[in-house]
Amino acid sequence: MRAHARERALGIIQLVCACLAWGLAGPAFKRVDVNFMIRLVWRGQCSMAFIAIPFALVLIFVKSTRAPWSKSTWTGIAAVGVSMYLMFVGWNYGVSETAFSHASLLSQTHPAWLLVIATVRAWWSRRRTTKAVQRRPFPSWPEWVCVGVAAVGVVVTSTAPSTADLKSPPTVHGDLMSLGSGLASAFYVLSMTGWFGTNGSGIPNAPGIFVQATGTTLMTVLGMLTLACVPGTVWRSKRSPYDDGIFDWVSSYYLWPYIIGMGSLAIIGHVFMTEAFKHLPLIVVAVSLTLTPVLQTTFCYVLIGDDAPGLQTIIGGVIIISGIGLTMVFEERRRRREKAENALSDEAIVDEDGKGVVGEAKPGKDAAA
Repeated sequence: MRAHARERALGIIQLVCACLAWGLAGPAFKRVDVNFMIRLVWRGQCSMAFIAIPFALVLIFVKSTRAPWSKSTWTGIAAVGVSMYLMFVGWNYGVSETAFSHASLLSQTHPAWLLVIATVRAWWSRRRTTKAVQRRPFPSWPEWVCVGVAAVGVVVTSTAPSTADLKSPPTVHGDLMSLGSGLASAFYVLSMTGWFGTNGSGIPNAPGIFVQATGTTLMTVLGMLTLACVPGTVWRSKRSPYDDGIFDWVSSYYLWPYIIGMGSLAIIGHVFMTEAFKHLPLIVVAVSLTLTPVLQTTFCYVLIGDDAPGLQTIIGGVIIISGIGLTMVFEERRRRREKAENALSDEAIVDEDGKGVVGEAKPGKDAAA
């Protein structure tokens, strides 16, 4: 019981650190006013430079992360990197091309997408097998309720009056890209837990630094390849303000503190999130991340003088926190119920002497076997 409480407390601390890091990164992303793909690649390069030494130490001291990597490990790296790339492209494009409230709302649909994907997988597993032990469970009604509560909070928060919406009216293509970002976020979460989580098929319990360093590297390469296909894009600009080249982040006017803050805080948040998945249920982490836009709005007000969070934003944040709390309560009850059911199914069966139990090795020949 104490071990579980420690695991849960550690997961919550990691989750809080992830949300705070992303909240602090919000003003940096907003201040780096360049092409959205350039900003994405700059962020990736800065993150890679920031995490290079920790990544090298992980490769040296964590045996499971060293080459040769299995085919499943390479597949996991590809899945994390590609989903991360699609998630950030959708988000950055949505922020630039549609109303900010629409981008905030649609990009935070990943908890709902996770439940939809779980429902489809459960339905498919029932079509493929008649064995109950091989069937995936459908999401429970409390999970739908908790995600619904958090979604209400996101709607309330994202529809709060904002000057950003006056500058950028809603568009269909911008909304679709933002919605795609939410879907990509769901696959990003599933990729991390499926290949590198506690029961990962690639590297089980892989350090968050390993997962994020490899994923960010692939995301950055994909971003650079995308920019290479855009006419007029240059690798290095020749004169000030040095803000139109793929490698110009080191000489940009925005380098300190915005690009460095953007690159370091973003990947720090992702590392903490990756670690939190090892200690908390997937749905708890996913729902908790919907609080990030509220924190970003708050930090933008405190650090760069943006609009102060209004009453509607505060109410939305409270609703989201309520959804997070409900999710934790329901998941803890589910864990206890499953533990009790497993205890009953594995209950010892007393033999005719009242001493032996099923599955227990007996002295002599049986014990040796």
